Amino acid sequence: MAVGLFIRQTPDAVMVYWNTNFAGFVLESESNLLARAGTQINGPYFEYWEARNSLSPQKYFRLRSPGEFVLSLPSALAIQLQTNNAVLSWPALLNGFTLQSKTDLAPAVPWNDLAGPYLVNAGSYEYREPVAAAQRRFYR
Repeated sequence: MAVGLFIRQTPDAVMVYWNTNFAGFVLESESNLLARAGTQINGPYFEYWEARNSLSPQKYFRLRSPGEFVLSLPSALAIQLQTNNAVLSWPALLNGFTLQSKTDLAPAVPWNDLAGPYLVNAGSYEYREPVAAAQRRFYR
């Protein structure tokens, strides 16, 4: 399977993303296609949003493999609601991923890292987060 870099535009932003099965790649941007080294965009990520009003007239994005990369199965995130808690879990063999959340799926709302270390329980990573009844939250 080849790595594909995709770019989607909205009225307010540009989103650059790629297949999440390819971990370990670095996203770079550059204003000159002939440049040998791009400017690294710090991650971790599998998608990157940039406001259109901050883009230069020409901007190119590329993926760079720092040598070795890991081809992994897509992560299977399970969410279970318990009394006042959301319990999120995924297979422990998928290490290196960072759990993220946000309260609105609008592009302008950033994803927030839910920092580990995550608990390991019966072969799965597990993260517990208190939730309020009226609180809406999205996870990835």
